[in-house]
Amino acid sequence: MSMLPVWEYFDRPKGSQVGVALAFAALGKLILNGALSPLIGGAMYILVGSLIYFTPVSTAELYALSKPMTDFAYSMLTLYGGMITTCGIYLVALAAGLSQPQGFAAALGANALLALKWAIFEAGKLGASKLPPLIWAALSATFSALALM
Repeated sequence: MSMLPVWEYFDRPKGSQVGVALAFAALGKLILNGALSPLIGGAMYILVGSLIYFTPVSTAELYALSKPMTDFAYSMLTLYGGMITTCGIYLVALAAGLSQPQGFAAALGANALLALKWAIFEAGKLGASKLPPLIWAALSATFSALALM
């Protein structure tokens, strides 16, 4: 349901999000009852996030985004997919038995790689400074390492 403001911005119908929320609630109930592995929840985040990350143009077409999609918009959609994937990494790490600090380190390590990739391959094409995403990558890597201490 937290996605509704985003859907409003893009003039998307919100009804389908109710169905998604109900599906995830049912998935959560099945996981809590032991009928499904807790790995499935995190894996779903990784799957959806990866699809958005690697196919931003197709994602925009699939969701019929009504706003003009610029190179910057596609780049931000890619980062959005990366953040969803990062959340999935944290959830899978916890479900696999890692501690919260270890899961946090894994998620922030992935976040550091996403920021570094954006700085190297995207910032220049978009006319953006590489410094902020490099700082983002360095901070993420630092916090990832600190989580393991």
